[in-house]
Amino acid sequence: MAVPLLALAGSWEVAAALIIIERMGKGIRVPSRDVMLSHACGQVGHGWGFGLHEALDQIGAILGPLIVAAILFYHGSYQIGFAFLLLPAVLAILVLVISRFLYPNPHDLEISTPILNVNGLKKIYWLYVIAAALIGAGFADFALIAYHFQKTALVSPSMIPIFYAVAMGVDGVAALLFGRLFDKVGLSIMIVVALLSSLLLQWYF
Repeated sequence: MAVPLLALAGSWEVAAALIIIERMGKGIRVPSRDVMLSHACGQVGHGWGFGLHEALDQIGAILGPLIVAAILFYHGSYQIGFAFLLLPAVLAILVLVISRFLYPNPHDLEISTPILNVNGLKKIYWLYVIAAALIGAGFADFALIAYHFQKTALVSPSMIPIFYAVAMGVDGVAALLFGRLFDKVGLSIMIVVALLSSLLLQWYF
């Protein structure tokens, strides 16, 4: 709900506080969501399940900027655009409440529940943490790319949301493709994804 409330932000301090709240909310909800997804994907394959989730997520990432761009085009304002985002926020909470009643125990969806060893953290865990930190440090967020577009006048300001929508569309298609390959090939496909991403970024910058 913090994002639609940006429509009421009358100062940068309020806007900054709402953005921090939104990031905190994401930090709380994403781990729980991923655990529930991992249970629900047990029957269809984890790669396909998470890929489908990413694709659906990117549909929202495409529609959101396009809706805001359309509102701005028709002499609207950012306040109206952010207020309009209240609708998907309410729908998301409604789906969550309905799912809570339909599937109160997501782990029941698992074909077989794995036995986890919780005695200490193994070497593979720390390798994963280091890899995730390195990816985070080198991640080129679209906000950075959009800033580069605007500063170099490479793209007109009105086209930046369109480029963002295209990027999210490519992300959604790639998620489905590599998610399916993950189920068939295994973890090694992620090495290909990382190499392709790094090569494309080197070419771009």
